[in-house]
Amino acid sequence: MDAAIKTSSLILTLSEKIKLYQKENKLSNSKLAKFSLLTEGTIRTIVNTNATNIELKTLIKLSTFFNTPLHELFVKTKKLKVVPASIVNKELFESAMTAAKNGIGTQITLITKRKEIKPEYLSLLVGDMDYSDTTKYLNGKINLTLLTIVRFSIGLKTPVTSILRY
Repeated sequence: MDAAIKTSSLILTLSEKIKLYQKENKLSNSKLAKFSLLTEGTIRTIVNTNATNIELKTLIKLSTFFNTPLHELFVKTKKLKVVPASIVNKELFESAMTAAKNGIGTQITLITKRKEIKPEYLSLLVGDMDYSDTTKYLNGKINLTLLTIVRFSIGLKTPVTSILRY
């Protein structure tokens, strides 16, 4: 499956979960944006499925707000919790972001080692990604996007949720 198509499918799943949460909790886009440190435009773009890609920092803010592991944002059968545990603040977000970047890099590295794939070859499997960029992603030095994570998933022939389960 093409990475862009898979990414669109994941965004659709996320959009449906957010819409259901908003309906059940009578929460507007502006309130959700305020509580999650996102802009109303970002929420609207995701909810209306106009997004073609989402930055990891946006996913982390949503994951933190919904008090759910990152990978569960994309599992269709998992419903978002009725009441979030916390309103996202800068410190909480930065801590979660650092953990996510490092955790995702570690997951990709573990999958790569388990499948006995050399890092140089991983760059080719991901769609001819520059090796230095691959190394930066694995070390948590570059902010990932959902599309990049999907590209790693396709290249490694592993579910996206396996990469996001750190």
